[in-house]
Amino acid sequence: MKVNVIRHLAFEDLASFTSVLQVRNIEIKYFEAADFALAPDDLSKIDALSDDLLVILGGPISVNDGAMFPFIEAEINLLKQRIAADKPTLGICLGAQLIA
Repeated sequence: MKVNVIRHLAFEDLASFTSVLQVRNIEIKYFEAADFALAPDDLSKIDALSDDLLVILGGPISVNDGAMFPFIEAEINLLKQRIAADKPTLGICLGAQLIA
């Protein structure tokens, strides 16, 4: 099983979810959406349907900040594909805003 995680800050991760997933030998892969300390990943290159679960974490911005943060549009497009395909998706904080 594979979980893709999109995060907006390098110090934000799955926290207590990590150990639950690791005990079950579930592969976790992080994608950096917009951390200024790390080079961001091109979210448009993520296959929206390839993983068993997509988790989008929180961040210090709002879903309404798309003009300043163009990666938000890529995340919304990814989510539209997943939701249309009825694929498991979890949003936390900003991630939940993006799903809504």
